[in-house]
Amino acid sequence: MFKKMLVSVLAASMIFSLTACSNNKGNNGGNNAAQESQGNQTVLTGSAAEVLQSVVADTEFAKEMALGEAMEIDLTDADAVPYYTGLKSADNVEEAAFVEPMMGSIPLSIVLVKAKDGADIDAMKEEILNGVDFRKWICVEAEKVVVNNSGNYILMAMASESNTEDAYNAFVAKANDLVGEKLELATGGESF
Repeated sequence: MFKKMLVSVLAASMIFSLTACSNNKGNNGGNNAAQESQGNQTVLTGSAAEVLQSVVADTEFAKEMALGEAMEIDLTDADAVPYYTGLKSADNVEEAAFVEPMMGSIPLSIVLVKAKDGADIDAMKEEILNGVDFRKWICVEAEKVVVNNSGNYILMAMASESNTEDAYNAFVAKANDLVGEKLELATGGESF
């Protein structure tokens, strides 16, 4: 009798948890409260460079273009931090890394910032989106900028629209859909 009750309770709890998970899945739509609570959790572990390298390895564009390895950003370099991340300072950054093509005229930059514990992630995401220079390349600019987080890891991707979404989707997959609110900016992607 006890075993039957235990099995019934376990089965009911599994069904409840599967239903709850399926209602919170995804990064678009749904309510913002669910997205925000998901964005505070993460399954990602490792240094910013390690996580970024694993994200980029799962993209289609990584197979097509010569990319360097994920490189750490020198947080003591007052010029490098805003250049790569769009952040005015590294005060709330534990570490950061970037991946860019070896050819300087290809508009693609993928950055991963690992924020310090207690940092205001939403404010950092806004600052990155509004501060990053999508025209930093020779004669070209990125078509789209996307910023999102999984826990303390914040991804910024800017490139052509398809490559930006490719990087973003790889990040979401690595994070098992435990992401916050997606911020994006369409820039036009003009050549000049």
